[in-house]
Order: sequence, then structure tokens, then C-alpha cells
Amino acid sequence: VCVVLPQSLLASRDVAGLRAELAGTVGLVHVWVAREAVFDAGVRVWAPLFDLGSRPDHGLVGLSRGADPQLVPEAVELGRDGLADVVAVALGAPAARLDRLVTHGSLGSMVRATAGFRDEYYGLAHACVEGEVDDPRPRVVTVGALDPLTHSWGQAPMKFAKQTWSRPVIERSRLDGRVGRWAEQQARPKVVLPTQSKVFEPVVDRDGSLVPVTPVLSIHAEPDDLNAVAAVLLAPPVVVWAYRRWFGTALSVDAIKLAARDLADVPLPADTGAWVEAALLVEQAEGVGPHRRREILLEIGRLMNMAYGAPGDCLQWWIDRLGTR
Repeated sequence: VCVVLPQSLLASRDVAGLRAELAGTVGLVHVWVAREAVFDAGVRVWAPLFDLGSRPDHGLVGLSRGADPQLVPEAVELGRDGLADVVAVALGAPAARLDRLVTHGSLGSMVRATAGFRDEYYGLAHACVEGEVDDPRPRVVTVGALDPLTHSWGQAPMKFAKQTWSRPVIERSRLDGRVGRWAEQQARPKVVLPTQSKVFEPVVDRDGSLVPVTPVLSIHAEPDDLNAVAAVLLAPPVVVWAYRRWFGTALSVDAIKLAARDLADVPLPADTGAWVEAALLVEQAEGVGPHRRREILLEIGRLMNMAYGAPGDCLQWWIDRLGTR
């Protein structure tokens, strides 16, 4: 049986029961997927080929891709992460079994992540005003204002709530109720993390001055742990793991989407020596020029790839997605 399906079926929570039923009933023998729009419908699709007579085990799955789906001599091992994992690999993600990396614990032991929703978005939009260069009021940051270990507040125009701002800040007197309490909770050291990006782009907010706009996440941890948290999120194997685990839920085939609750599952590296080295570099990347920042980011990526014991193709895939920023 071969059927064309929306990519959202691959990882969305509402169809987890269907995926579990398929995994326990039939064998997946081949997967086709395309980056481009192949059909007229405005939805990204994939097509699994199920063999009703084969065992539903974790065997090898054939891959093909593109608008002219020729079978290719390529296969991937179907692991515990299932369908999203296989399709992400079909689109070029490293095929290493990440559940076999040497890890120790999860990020949930270090952090508590939160995110704003509709109420917070409209509450911030109502309270947003144009600020000054050294404005002491909370600074609004959107996904577009964040890059790995840096932000462009006050340096580049920012679009928020259908307006373009130079230095958007929050006038606290305009906030009340639950949104006001939520905004107060953000006024402390944290890591802010945009979603819907090709790689994770954490920014350490050391003085608690940034207020993130949905879908930017706030990651709260002990101040001494913020560099280490940012290093984990910059780790190439963590980005690969997240892309393969939640493929199909983002707005584009190259983006990574995760919810605040998902951060608790991010694995931590077992090699703490390389992790500590990378964490020390995080602070060095702040306040430097773009060329030097990129050099530091590449070194952090190398160290964190080593910390997880990941293969070299994970690092190269991450570098390619990092681009020339």
C-alpha cells in the first residue's frame, strides 16, 4: 500500500496514536518525499510504502526523493523515532543513529522553559512603544531579531504587530493581569530561543532585559548555567536530533519547530570537558564582530560535536545550515 499523506502526520501529537498503530501492524519498506511542491494542493506531502506482509520491525527503509521519484540505492535504519526520522534523513539529514550517542541526562534537569501565546502576543502589542538608545524598559525581540548568540535590537528595523520599530520597548503601565505577571517573570537572566529556524539560535539574556515575542521561547536556568545551556542548543547533534524528531511540524521543510515542553527531552553530552570548553566560548562571542563571532560559533560546534561523540557529517550538516551569517 502506498498513500500520499501530509507531512504534519509525521510528528504532530494529535496523530501519535495512528503512528503507533501503523508501527505495530505493518512494515514500512520505502519512503518518498520532495522539497518542492509536486501537487496543486497547498500542503507539503510524503508517501510511505507499507508491505502488509512484512514484519513491523526496525529494519532498513528505502529512500527516494524529488519530483521525479526514481528509486535510489540508499537506505536508512528505522529507529525508535520512527516516520519523521526516516523522512528527515531522506531529505539529507545525517543518518547516524543518534539514540546511540553517548549522552548523560537531559536538559530538563537544568532548565524550565516557557512560551507566550495569543494573550501574551496581543498584550505585548498593546504595551509596545518606541524607545530610546539606552532605554531601561524591557526590550521586545522577535524571531527576526535573533541570531546565534546575538540580537539586532536597536541596530536594525524590527517588525512586530504589523508595525516597523527601531527600538521597541514595553511600557509596563499598559500591562495588567496574567500578561503583566508573565512579563515580570521574563525580567531575569535567561536564554531566549527562536523556533522555525534552520539551526537553534540561542541568545543569552544576562540582564533579563529582553521580552520574547511568540514563537520565541524563554529558557530559565541558574545564571552560572546559561552558557552551558546555550552550548547544548548550539550542538550539531542536538540540532540533527531535533530536526529528525519533529520533522513535518515546522512551516518549511528546512525549519525546526519545538515547543517549550520539548526542551526537557534534549539530551546532554557525556563529555563534560568539551562541553565546558564550548560554554566558555559562548560569552566570548558576545560583543564581537560578525567574522569573529562566526569563528567562535564554528569552534563551539566542533567542541559540542565531540562532546556528544557524533560523526563528522553531523558537524558539516550543521555548518551548511548555519550558512554565511
